[in-house]
Amino acid sequence: MQFDAVTGAFEDTNIPQLQRSGNVVTDWLDALHMASVFGLPYRIFVCVLGLLITMLSVTGVYIWWKKRKARLRGSSRSRPDSDTGTRAFATESLDE
Repeated sequence: MQFDAVTGAFEDTNIPQLQRSGNVVTDWLDALHMASVFGLPYRIFVCVLGLLITMLSVTGVYIWWKKRKARLRGSSRSRPDSDTGTRAFATESLDE
């Protein structure tokens, strides 16, 4: 059933009679993908969801990049000592 988003008037009925179930699912998914169901609230929801996914992706890459830079900076500090071939770490005495 389709209704006009502005007036609320009934527009059309799409009853999936004599169609294969795959076609019914495809039609439903197509309507969801094009945001042609549930009116304006659904379109706003899809828009906010798209912005949220984009924001999470960008911030995820940003956090990964910061951690990667810190890890690379940290590993450059613990490079092998050229004289002994061992890593130069600051160690504390465990006897205290």
